[in-house]
Amino acid sequence: MAYSTNSGDIPKIQLESKEDVLFLERQFSDFLLQTLQNNSTLRNSSMTIAQRQEAESLVLDKLQMWTKDIWAMAGHSMSVNGFGYAEAMQEKSRIDPLDETLKSEVEALREEADALLLSVTNKRRTVPKQIERLVDDAVWRESVAAENTTEIEGLEETDTGDLPYIDDRVNGEFEHALRMA
Repeated sequence: MAYSTNSGDIPKIQLESKEDVLFLERQFSDFLLQTLQNNSTLRNSSMTIAQRQEAESLVLDKLQMWTKDIWAMAGHSMSVNGFGYAEAMQEKSRIDPLDETLKSEVEALREEADALLLSVTNKRRTVPKQIERLVDDAVWRESVAAENTTEIEGLEETDTGDLPYIDDRVNGEFEHALRMA
């Protein structure tokens, strides 16, 4: 039976060290051995002691093979300190647990990134309204200034390009609004 580990599957079980895996395997094997010893079928059978011991030995061998198969299949769903199960179990040297200080630093950086993301999201929501209000105010001031201006006869207007002349005060307010954004 083939097992696939696509990226969309359930995340792997994270274990910190090889000793954790060995402990779990030992606990599972001890449970099977205790279950075998408490088995009433073998214990209360009409077999001789030698036959019972041989039957227990055969059942124990089958259980140990079954246990190895179970751990091999479960290994696809486990990660030992960031390594795959098979790679970690073949490793002769001890695999140390993850560095807790680095882990906490990464978590702090993730929290900071989340806070910055929230800040950017908030600014994207509020700054356009602020700019709109400042632009409306600048347009209103220009219209008031234009209404209060008088035209001097005989004075020719100079062409200042494509954009109409805007008071320096308005330009300053516009630049201030851009800096706030």
